[in-house]
Parts: sequence; C-alpha cells; structure tokens
Amino acid sequence: MNLGNLPITRVMAEVDYSKPLKNWQWEQFCRAYLATNNAAQSTRDAKYSHKGANSKGTQLLANVSIAGRLAHLRSIMATKMDITAQRVIDEYAKIAFCNTQDLLLADNQVADISQLPPEIAAAVSSVQVETRHDNGKSKGYTEKVKFTLHSKTQALDALGKHLGIFKEDNDQSRSQNQTLVIMQFGGVDDSKPIIPE
Repeated sequence: MNLGNLPITRVMAEVDYSKPLKNWQWEQFCRAYLATNNAAQSTRDAKYSHKGANSKGTQLLANVSIAGRLAHLRSIMATKMDITAQRVIDEYAKIAFCNTQDLLLADNQVADISQLPPEIAAAVSSVQVETRHDNGKSKGYTEKVKFTLHSKTQALDALGKHLGIFKEDNDQSRSQNQTLVIMQFGGVDDSKPIIPE
C-alpha cells in the first residue's frame, strides 16, 4: 500500500485560553498589554530585554497563543463591564450627533449639567465654571461657564469606519488621478499600451 499520495492532515489540539499560558513571560506580557495597550512597554514589564523591545513586542503580538489569550482576557473584561459593540456604537452616536443647542435653555441660559438627559450629557467632556466672589460679602455669581464636548469628528469617523463608509477599497479612498490604459488590437502592436495624455 502506497501512502505517498494521501493528504496529510494535522490536527491541532484545542487550546484552553481561560488558563494562564505555560510560558510565564507570555502570560506577564498579556496582562501588561491589557493594562497599557503598548507592546514595547509590556515586553519590558514581562522581563524581556529592554533592547529591541519594540520588535519583540510586535513578535509577541503575532504569536497565536498570546493572541488567543489576549482575546480571552479581553472578552472577560468586556463581560464584566457589560461592554457590547452596540453600547460602544450608541456612545459614539451620542457624541457624533450632539447639538450644542441642547446645552442651552430657551432664554439662552446655560443648562444645569445635572438636569441634562443622559444622551446629551454623554457628549460633554468637561464643564468649567468660573465664579467671582466679592470678598466674602456675597455668595458670588457665575461669570463664565465653559462646556467642552468630546470630539464630534472622531466619533463620526469611528462610526463611519464601523459602518464601512471609509473602507480602504471604496471609491472615496482611491486616487482621483487614475490612468486609463487602452490596449489596441487588430494589426497594431498590442503589446504597448496607449496612455491618454
């Protein structure tokens, strides 16, 4: 019996990424990477050489076992914090579609941040209130209120990428200066393209 022509199939053992990796440096790298999201720093934290930490970090991230363990640990974090793709998209939408007029009352007074609906307050990054006091003779009064909103363009960009609006292969990202190559056939040398000027 000739076994030379039979296909060889390799069966990979199922890996349980819920357990720490057997290589303690890989496990340390995974835990450090979850905290920092920085491969070079995580490499140093896992006691690898500081020299070449950038390339070693990239190499470790490409490791199948490390990638599997990171995916498992991230899913645990997401579950514990009740993070779903829909919740993230909803938060981006709150920021992207917030209208600054929602922060004002009918008489153009600034709304009390504690009274804003959650979907509007979610777009506010910070509130700065400057008050002036009259040497303790009065409670003081508000001189200036400044709302800083999260970046609307970043939120729109993130939503657009998620929805595939800005895919690398769609027409918006292609060069507008494309060259049209026309091949002539029938008696003309068709090995040379004719490029319009």
